[in-house]
This record gives sequence, structure tokens and C-alpha cells, in this order.
Amino acid sequence: MPRAAGVTESSRTLDFSLTDRVRLRVERRPFSIVFLLDGRQVLRTSRSGALFARRGGRELRSRVLRSWRDDPSGIRLRVSSTAEVDFFLEARALHPFVSLTLRLCDDGPCEALGASFDSPRSDAWFGAEVMAASQWPLNGRRIRRDPFLPTGNQAAPLWLSQRGAALFRRDHQPIGFSFHDPVRGTLRIHGRGAAELELCVCVSANLREAHRAALCVLGSPRRPPPVQYFSAPMFSTWIEFLTRVDQEGILGYSDAMREHGFPCGVLVIDDRWTRHYGDLSFDPSKFPDPRHMVEVLHSRGCRVALWVTPFLDSASARYGEARRLGYLLRRKDQQEPFLGTWWNGKSALVDFSRPEARAWFVDGLQALVRDVGVDGFKLDAGDAEFLSPGYDSFAPMNPWEYADAFASIGALFPFNELRVSWLTQGLGLVQRLRDKSPTWDRAHGLGSIVPHGLCEGLLGYPYFCADMIGGGWDAGFRAGTPLDEELFVRWTQASAMFPIMQFSYAPWRLSPRSAEICRQYVELHERMSPYIYELAREAARDGTPIVRPLFFEFPSEPPAYRISDQFLLGSRFLVAPVLRRGARHRPVYLPRGTWRDFWTRGELRGPRPLRAYPAGIGTLPIFERVGR
Repeated sequence: MPRAAGVTESSRTLDFSLTDRVRLRVERRPFSIVFLLDGRQVLRTSRSGALFARRGGRELRSRVLRSWRDDPSGIRLRVSSTAEVDFFLEARALHPFVSLTLRLCDDGPCEALGASFDSPRSDAWFGAEVMAASQWPLNGRRIRRDPFLPTGNQAAPLWLSQRGAALFRRDHQPIGFSFHDPVRGTLRIHGRGAAELELCVCVSANLREAHRAALCVLGSPRRPPPVQYFSAPMFSTWIEFLTRVDQEGILGYSDAMREHGFPCGVLVIDDRWTRHYGDLSFDPSKFPDPRHMVEVLHSRGCRVALWVTPFLDSASARYGEARRLGYLLRRKDQQEPFLGTWWNGKSALVDFSRPEARAWFVDGLQALVRDVGVDGFKLDAGDAEFLSPGYDSFAPMNPWEYADAFASIGALFPFNELRVSWLTQGLGLVQRLRDKSPTWDRAHGLGSIVPHGLCEGLLGYPYFCADMIGGGWDAGFRAGTPLDEELFVRWTQASAMFPIMQFSYAPWRLSPRSAEICRQYVELHERMSPYIYELAREAARDGTPIVRPLFFEFPSEPPAYRISDQFLLGSRFLVAPVLRRGARHRPVYLPRGTWRDFWTRGELRGPRPLRAYPAGIGTLPIFERVGR
């Protein structure tokens, strides 16, 4: 995009016109950059150490602007540091963002190379990592991720601010970030072990517009997932069977769904349908006729997905072939397979940097579709943390790239499910919040599903479920652990207004009253499914989240940026789940406009707080926006 002409220079500052609306102001001493939209400050680098690097354990910080040059390719700035070597920074206007490229003038690599931005408490920041969203907003307390990895759950190198800034990277290079000093606020983003760092900046009128601009670059889904994900709940065998899954049990599970009035859109057959990890064939001792089983499930309107990982045990029937053909990651400088440590021990991993190895893995999945009739796959355990230092690949592939190489295989099948992604926003994959504990906990239990779900959409992953209802962390369901029926009911209620519901523990095994409430909220989800699918199609057009923070629709209302226990389903419904044990009332914030209670049809005007809104055990507070 050509830049508008115009540079204004004074003894203290330089002002560059990047577009008709965006200006870049450079403060000479101490060096700092300010991004302005229509004259309003949206983002600025820190006045102390706007640029920084680390070499040999010593940190270098920027000091003053030494020289500058403005030409058609960009603005070039040379900035002195606290050491002998200067920083070089280039700014280029590329619609709809500004590219900042940073290096040291000697072009040498650094242990860390980055930039520091003001993030005061008055400017709330969001994004980066789903699991970090329990801290809402991100800059409310100190946080540090170094390295910042796609592991545990979805993440992305994307940060969004209340004032309308988006900071992001569009590559898989190693990275770290931190928020320091929650009062004054400092966001530091740095590359690890590189000679150059690119950061992309969007400045917009509000966070929603910044989000849309960032996803124009990072990508938004090409198409929504199949309607079966939205029209009826998913079911997984994991909590119901753990690793004791077999053909007879699955068909009995399906029989019970029908008997108790619980429809199933997609059934995931989880861990141990194979004999060994890495096998891509059913264990015949547990599944004597898997094709017949799949045909029966299809006749009941249920699609079937299988749990797969990138790991191969040495006992797997496919291990010997993969090792002989060179399809496994190797130990550094050796021909022995690299063994990654994961929750099921130590196993070899497929080398997805080698095209033949990837094709071999995909061929095994396609054979299951062709020969057994399954519809897709739940791709699990692609976490970057499982690739510890000390491995070699056929072509260079770091842990960030490996996580996405595995996740991208899901896009080859219409029915897929992922837990870890980095830069796969454009693939439109079905995502799941990580295994939650069957508790009310804000970090890992029911209390986490709203902030974590909101972060999913902000990172560009609109199609998700709130893990398995009641929690998918198996340790919480071991024999002798009593089930908290109130927790299960409240989880079901919240999930009913999420894009996708997923059960595993059979809801019909609850008390009759609790089971009936769960069934009623499945019916609510079915009633909502045409609207949810309409939102899914909207997300495929421009990345707009299905589940939205209040500030997405009401950016001028300051309370909306601090609320993480309510959400909007599209622009039409406000949902306030009960997330505390024993609660029969809860506070609700209504943004401006007229809202109608979904159940009583009574109307209320906002903006206003409701101190103790009734929410009996059978009631999920929902408000419909009048006029939408």
C-alpha cells in the first residue's frame, strides 16, 4: 500500500504519514514510537527500552534516535543502545498492517531480540494463549511465557488491546512474551535465537476492528465444519470408558443415548481402539467387526471420528516400516529415533517435515475412511512441549511448525477435532478446550470455560466446545470419586449456548431430575442450532467469533472489558452461566439497549448491573437483545 506523503520534523519528534488515517510518531530521546489513528494514540512503545536484545546474558536497550531515512520502501531508523552496537528498525505500511522489522546493526544473532510496549491497566489486553485467559485481562497481573509454545491448548502470536491495537507475528519462529508491572504496564515480545524479528501492528478504532484486520492477514476459516457438529451434541468414549473401549460397549452406549432421548451428531472413539500407539487398525480382540459397528452408528445419524496421535510405540505394527523408511524424528546427530515424552510414556514421532512421511501417515488415515467407513479424526498430543531439544528432522522444523504440521492434517477430513494450534486460523478446524477438571475452579474447571472460550474466538478459532461436559480430566473420575451433579448440570447449561456441545460421562446416569435438566438443555441447543450455524458461516467469511466478549458488541462500555463470566452468542443473546457451587442467583451486567429475559419474556433496559438475578438449578440466565 503506498504511503501518504508527509514528514513533520521537530527537535523532539518525527511524524510520518503511513496512510491518510495512520501516523507514526518517533520520539528522539529517549527513543519511542507512537501509533496514532486520526490523531488518537492507539499504541506506543515504552519510553524506557523500547527496543531490547540479549547477548551473552547481557541486555541491550535502546536509547536515542541517531539517524533516519524515509524512502518508498519504508522508514529506516538507527537507534543507539546501551552497548557499542546500534539497533536498526524498518517500518513499512502493508495494508492492513504496519510491519516493523528489527535487528542489530552488526546483523548478528541474539538470544533475545524484541520490543516493549506500554500496557497500562486502563488499556486491557487479550489473546495469546487460551489457558492464560483465566487471568482476564492478560495484563491484570504479571505473566511470562518464554518460550511461548503451542502446548496444552490453542495459542497464537496475537495480542489485542482495548484501544484498538493488534500486535502479531505471521511466522513460526521461536518467540517469548511477558507482561510486567500491572500498574504501569509493559508488554514485551521477543524472538529467540534469531538475528531479525518482524512484528506486525494494526491500529483501529476498537478491538473488534483490530481483530478483523489481524485475521485478514493470519487467515479466517475457509468454510464452517459440517452442520452435524452444531445440530446435536458430540459424544466421546473417553470418560465413559477410559481405555476399556470396545465394540460392544460403544453400541450399548449408542443404544442408551437413543433410549434416553440424547441425540448424537458425532461420536469420538478415544484412546485404545488400537492395540498399540501408532497402529492405524482396530484391535480385533476388542472390535471384531468395526465396519459393521460404524454402519450401525451411521444408520442412527451419528458420524464417527477416531482418536490419533503422532506417536508410535516400538511395538506398533507400523513402527518397523516407519523406522526403515526414515519416517521418524531422529536423535540429534544420530540415526536412532527420537523419543518424545508424553502422558503415555516415551514414544517415537512421525517426521512431518518429510513429505513422504506425511503422505504415509495420511494414507493410513484415509484407509480407515475407505475400508471401515469412519468420517474423520480427533488429532491429539501434537503439543510442542513434547519435542524437547535434541531431535533432528528431515527438513528444518521447530516445535511451533511441528504442532501446526500435525494439526493441518485435520483439514483433510471434514470431521476433525484439535486441542493445539498456533497459526491454523485459516483451516476452520474444530477445536476443544483442554481436559478440564471436574471442579468449579477458575483455572482448570467449570470456572475457566467462559474466559477460555472467549479467548478461542479472539485467537481466530471460532468452532470449539468447552471440553467434555463435567470435565475430561480422567483423574477426576476415578473409582470412588463422587460425581458433582450440580456441576454437571451447570456445565451442560453453559455448553448449550456454545458452538458445540460434547458429552462423555453419560448424562442419563445422573439422578432423574438432573438428567432431565441436561436433556432439556440439549433440546435448547438443537433449537439454537440454525442461529449457531448462521454464525458459523459468518465466522467463515471474516473470522468474527461465534461466542463473543461483551466488548466485541459494546466497545464504548468500560465494564465490558472486565467481564469474563458472561458471553454473547452472536450479537443477539447474552448468556450468564452459573459458575459457583450452590448459587441460585448471580450478578449480571446488561449492556445498553433493551433485553428480554429468554424464559420470563420480561424486558429490562441497560446499561445496568443486576445484583442478584434469579438462576435456580434448572435455569441458565439468557437475555435476548430486542430489535436484533
